[in-house]
Amino acid sequence: MMVFYTPSHEWVRLDGDVATVGITRHAAEELGEPVFVEARDTGTALAQGEAAAVVESVKAASDIYAPVAGEIAGFNEQLSDSPHLVSEDPEGAGWIFTLKITDRTQLDGLLDATAYKASLLNKSVGQAVTSAWHHDPVRKEFRFRVATRSPLACVYGRALYRPPCRTAHARH
Repeated sequence: MMVFYTPSHEWVRLDGDVATVGITRHAAEELGEPVFVEARDTGTALAQGEAAAVVESVKAASDIYAPVAGEIAGFNEQLSDSPHLVSEDPEGAGWIFTLKITDRTQLDGLLDATAYKASLLNKSVGQAVTSAWHHDPVRKEFRFRVATRSPLACVYGRALYRPPCRTAHARH
């Protein structure tokens, strides 16, 4: 199964045309202890980026967005009685909803684990981050690229593709 991430800290695990969606560990730590989790009704059609669920914690309430367009297929019923699962196991038992994907091409705009972790690293150390689509002429497809001014951090969105990295300070 493939897993993708959004800049707004949702993860998406694909199983055919159905995606399981939750929040990342980083988001769960920032949110604090959840006290209530709710998703939109099953069958609700959502556009990419539209609010699909809400997680309320002792700190704040946060909308969870549809990472791709689709239709709500289900809700993690365990969260009704145990909302703490979102913070205890956010990328496992704490998943929030499932989504039947209607536009698979939108997955191309999401980050893989390597690019997501690089974006968190760069935010935490305050480095300038640039990201862009890069055309891979060999594979004849586009890949998302995250680069920083640090010579140690230049990551392409798909782990299989590792072209030379050029930053302002280093050439590899």
